[in-house]
Amino acid sequence: MLKKILVIAHTEAKAGDAASLINVADPNLKVKTVYAGAKRIPRHFDAVVIYHDQLKEINFIKDEI
Repeated sequence: MLKKILVIAHTEAKAGDAASLINVADPNLKVKTVYAGAKRIPRHFDAVVIYHDQLKEINFIKDEI
């Protein structure tokens, strides 16, 4: 059973959008977010969601890895 989800997004605003979408679907989940330029990376999560709505946003993930 999933309890904690990590959302990876291009910007802080998009990470917040994704977190709210997930919370609407299941308010019992704890959603942690990380985005390009974030200073902290959450640990101990059960699933990862990569949230993007434009193809060019995928490149930042390749750059970060």
